[in-house]
Amino acid sequence: MQDVPHLFDPAWFIAAEVVEAGPTRAAVPAWQEVVAPAIARTGINAPRLGHREYWDTCWGNDYRGRTHIGLIQYLETGDPRWFRYFNAAITHNRDVDIIHFCPEHPDWVGAVHEYGEDHTAAGQSHNISMNVDGMLDHYLLTGDPDSLVAAQGFAERLLTCTNDRCARVIGWPISQLVRWHGQSGDARFLRKAEEMVASAFSYTEPRRGVFSEMHGCWNYLGTVSFMTGYLAFGLIRYHQATGDPAVLALLSRLADGAYAEIRPAPGRFRYSPYPENNPVPYARWHSALLGGLFGYLALRTDIDRYAEWARECYDALVEVSDEPTASMDMLHPAGWMLMAVAEGARVKCGISFVGL
Repeated sequence: MQDVPHLFDPAWFIAAEVVEAGPTRAAVPAWQEVVAPAIARTGINAPRLGHREYWDTCWGNDYRGRTHIGLIQYLETGDPRWFRYFNAAITHNRDVDIIHFCPEHPDWVGAVHEYGEDHTAAGQSHNISMNVDGMLDHYLLTGDPDSLVAAQGFAERLLTCTNDRCARVIGWPISQLVRWHGQSGDARFLRKAEEMVASAFSYTEPRRGVFSEMHGCWNYLGTVSFMTGYLAFGLIRYHQATGDPAVLALLSRLADGAYAEIRPAPGRFRYSPYPENNPVPYARWHSALLGGLFGYLALRTDIDRYAEWARECYDALVEVSDEPTASMDMLHPAGWMLMAVAEGARVKCGISFVGL
């Protein structure tokens, strides 16, 4: 990412696997025509909200790592509006959202304010706002040392996370811990990620292959589609860093369980195991997250069904429909789905080569 001559060469950037990115837009034209405008509606084409947020970044200025996704859009397309989005949202997040001084609660310093209008909410937010990705991306792209300090602060706070019984609360910190370990080489962060991976094994039911999530009611334990996607995001990064075959097997179980239990229609998934939490019977809102899981498995295992499932998710997302499609905070592993469906895609896997 610091190699300036290549910054606007999508083929080089994708081949380097610096961050999660799909193939060149020419290889997936329907994605560019149908889904890219939907992404833009939640980013560069959203209305400005003034001093509270920079465009629509949803509650917090780096909610669920939207800056990371914005940067991927910039590097894939070269559209300078995405860089302005990325730079403005990150610097706002760094200079306003982070609690820099709190004499009543010094332990809050370094965390992000809890979600709330005009940054007035009390307290520190949970781990999904500790987004190492965006701050580290900003440092690597611009050399701004303040962003490096903020990224390290987020990573250090993640060392204190508890292994809560929630796929998102496990998966998101894993993804950020692994990213910082890749930057720093500090073994503490990979050890913490390993602890959280162990929790993912503990809460995944082997018979069904689902993370046993409590989502509003203890009577309905099972998969929450987007939370499983974020768990997969963390586990994918951990597997990339370690090559642990048990983690790849866990990813396969999570994929098989999600497909078996919450897919009522091709490329569409139920939101929650708790019936009252489902605003619609099923949707394609989270198909990029689960499609990314399927795509990663297709490229790493050479198992045909995962390529077929990734294609299902892709087809659902590019289908012209009144259904809402993917927003910026639902795209983190989507590049793996796109690489799995792109004609002639060939990725060096360490396990196999797959051309679809």
